[in-house]
Amino acid sequence: MPPGSTCPGAGRGAAQLQGDACSATLCGMKRSPAEVVIQEFADAGVSIRGLANRLDVNPSTVSRWRAPAPAGCGGTIPSRYHRDLLAIAADVGARLGSDDLVLGRR
Repeated sequence: MPPGSTCPGAGRGAAQLQGDACSATLCGMKRSPAEVVIQEFADAGVSIRGLANRLDVNPSTVSRWRAPAPAGCGGTIPSRYHRDLLAIAADVGARLGSDDLVLGRR
């Protein structure tokens, strides 16, 4: 890692980034299942509120997936939502697989 850089990815040709500007993708950090799901649906044009409506839950339920435990789920998604999430993803064209719901992504 180059001196003055806080991003491990900076040594591999990525721009040198400081502090929280270091994205998970550039640094090779794993994104939690909740982060992956929320981002994939956002990319497909479905907001947290829209996803919550399709799941028939309060939007705070979806937001809580990415909140740290004990107040939230710590990035995990309860398994009772997995089947519905995959079906909704197929309907809206979100790139989401069963591994994403359990393992997250790099």
